Amino acid sequence: MPSPLTGEKAKERVCREGCPRVRRVVEVSVTDVQGYWQRRIEAGNALLTQQPNNRAAQETVMASLRCLLADLLDDQAHATEARQGIAAALGQLDLSLVTPGLRLSFVNLIIDMLNTLGHVSEALAYSERFLPLDAPAVEPAAVCIVRYQGDFLRQMGRGMEARARQQAAREAAVSQGLPLEEAQCLNNLALLDMEAGNLAGASQQLARALARADGAPAPVLLGHVHNNRGIIASITGDLETARSEFTRSLAHREAGGDWPGTAETLYNLALVSRRQQRLNEALTLLDQAHALARHLRYGMLLAHIMVARAELFIEQNDLDPAEPLLRRAQTFYSSQQIQMGVAETIRVRGDSLLAANQHDHAIPLFRLAADLCRQAGYALGEAMALERLSEAIARTGDLSAAYQTVSAAASLFRQSGAQLDASRAEAAQLALQLRQ
Repeated sequence: MPSPLTGEKAKERVCREGCPRVRRVVEVSVTDVQGYWQRRIEAGNALLTQQPNNRAAQETVMASLRCLLADLLDDQAHATEARQGIAAALGQLDLSLVTPGLRLSFVNLIIDMLNTLGHVSEALAYSERFLPLDAPAVEPAAVCIVRYQGDFLRQMGRGMEARARQQAAREAAVSQGLPLEEAQCLNNLALLDMEAGNLAGASQQLARALARADGAPAPVLLGHVHNNRGIIASITGDLETARSEFTRSLAHREAGGDWPGTAETLYNLALVSRRQQRLNEALTLLDQAHALARHLRYGMLLAHIMVARAELFIEQNDLDPAEPLLRRAQTFYSSQQIQMGVAETIRVRGDSLLAANQHDHAIPLFRLAADLCRQAGYALGEAMALERLSEAIARTGDLSAAYQTVSAAASLFRQSGAQLDASRAEAAQLALQLRQ
């Protein structure tokens, strides 16, 4: 039986932008996606009803937002250039006519839209115009902005600053009696712990987040938490638990109309299916995540999916279509200063060179990927790059250096709680020891 990923039909299946031919896990219509963006405009209208006498603000700010909404829903807005233009226009939106009491609420609205578009660096810069990174959060709207700033910094690989900002947001949420906002901060702190390899700490943060939610009708928050619990289970190798957590996350995110989150969880489910060698299912889930992300203009997830598709091509030794996907993804990550995304793309480019037996060219890429992950405090990513570096070095005949490198990878995997990955690296370590 031929592999499901070989031949021209398979190439079309991985690259195409249409919906999958088999049963969909999540049913989402274009109207649903349009409703996601429309709710942002309705939120702006609702804010401005609080200052009904300020007609200039209402006419100027909301006219601008409605124009941007029309651009977002245009069929051509999935193109990179269109997303960049919309993000630039959002970043230039003048809020001087909005009264100070509502200004931070509008900032929250705009950085939320920029974040969905994947323009993280622009979102951070816009937020800093109104709330510098060293400013305290003295009102509820400011707490949300500080939390967003922490997450933007995390995605850009600035882990220490990100943690400080999340802690500041959490302390402000506690002092102001905002339990759901505190729960969001705890969820974001869990992401920082995960990336640092502290899975026990991450699990504790997520348990606290669920406790703060305490039965409140917060499907979007619960969707976030169960998605992150699924990621932890995936890292430890408990793939069935990961699948169960991602399925619960999907249910909450659908209920809350969190379509960006839904697309993200579909992508995570695809990665689990791939690890379980359920390749057709993985492709179907990637198709669904891609179709939804494309409708949403969700730039960050579109880049993640490009890398995942490139990896599937490389695994099947079909290298030609992988390179343009990786080039596009790396261009996006670089434009947004997403250091971990750049590192991941470089590592996969190294995999492509290794598959083509160009190990001398792959070695510097794996080293660069490991260095970038180390700088960002991303222990698991560093371990993955070092493991691949060891294989490339072994092909040059330097078994001693390969052994030392895979030993470092195994140690990082073990510290990160990635037990299956650690066992694989330790097996490679033993094999190199026997060859010496």
